[in-house]
Amino acid sequence: MRTLTFVRSCLVMGLSLNLLGLTGSTIAQTETTKNHSGVIRSIDLESRTLIVGSPAEALTFHVPTDAEIAVKDKPRGAKLDDLMVGDKVEVKYTADDSGLIAHRIRVLDLL
Repeated sequence: MRTLTFVRSCLVMGLSLNLLGLTGSTIAQTETTKNHSGVIRSIDLESRTLIVGSPAEALTFHVPTDAEIAVKDKPRGAKLDDLMVGDKVEVKYTADDSGLIAHRIRVLDLL
C-alpha cells in the first residue's frame, strides 16, 4: 500500500512539474540567452575563442564544436574557420563559470 501511495505521489509531482514547465531538460534550457553583435576582432582556432567588438564593448566567446555557425556560402553547417576577422556577426550566447559560451554565430551580411 505504501508503494502505491509513493508511486502516485511521484506521478502527481512529475505531472505538476511538467505542467509548470519545470522538467529537468527545461531547467537546463532556461539559462538566459543573450545576443551580442559586432565585428570579429580575432579568431583563435586552437583555443576555439572569438573576440567580437561592438561600439560599446568587445566580448570573448568560447565556441564549442557543436555551436551553430552560418556564413554566406554555408548558411548551415559552417565551421569556425569559415569565419573571418572583419565579419559583422551576431552571437547568441550564455554565460557560465567558465565564461561566455557561443551557441550560434551568424554573419549578418547573409542577404
